[in-house]
Amino acid sequence: MATYYSSLTSTNFGTVPTATPVAGQHGVRKVTPRVVEAEFDFASVTAPTSSDVIKMIAIPPGTVVLWVGVQQLTTASGSGTIACGDAASAGRYVAAAAPPAANAYMTSLTEGSGAVTPYSYAAASDIRLTVATNTVTAGKTRVVALLMDVSNEPGPTASWTP
Repeated sequence: MATYYSSLTSTNFGTVPTATPVAGQHGVRKVTPRVVEAEFDFASVTAPTSSDVIKMIAIPPGTVVLWVGVQQLTTASGSGTIACGDAASAGRYVAAAAPPAANAYMTSLTEGSGAVTPYSYAAASDIRLTVATNTVTAGKTRVVALLMDVSNEPGPTASWTP
């Protein structure tokens, strides 16, 4: 299994800036979701194959991932499928599927379903693409995530789940 990195550097790939709580009236804090995105060109490496990983967006501890989408920017080549998830679950956000046509999305939200399951990270992790089957030899892919830093928020445990 090989590991590749998105268009950002391997030391700072898609890092989410840490939010500083802002005091409001009656002790209310302002927590702002952030949109983070990264791109990967499958043609930039030698034929990623089954189980290869592309690390797309770094997730710092204390982050809740609210939504993830995968956009195929240019037409993919090869017979492979890709999934989007993390180290614990390759398909946590988008189950393995053949890359769609150019400018189409694979997403964690099915239109009209309202089914989004946020996921919280107590420890640092990353959102990654995994080549689930066969080989993907070309095509540029973007991962977009809606993230929220809750590391400074009070909660019952460090692994708070909304």
